[in-house]
Amino acid sequence: MAPELCRAARGVLGWSQGDLAKHARLNRVTIAGYEGGSDQMTLGNRLLIQLVFKEAGVEFTGGDDELPGVRVIKPELIKKYPQD
Repeated sequence: MAPELCRAARGVLGWSQGDLAKHARLNRVTIAGYEGGSDQMTLGNRLLIQLVFKEAGVEFTGGDDELPGVRVIKPELIKKYPQD
């Protein structure tokens, strides 16, 4: 999971870095450092964050024939935003 995909997943959920830190039981500074590119995150923490996002209804995409991204897998869990 690249830092920009972490930011994208938070955006889909409407979560702040603090929200993600709370759900993953990590320090917000850890999230901020990783997303800002100034800190390496352990594989264990990256996997934990991916699990937290999946439980919240978002998963990461990408593979041999697919561009990296995020997608909603549980739309009923995603905060609904009013239409303009």
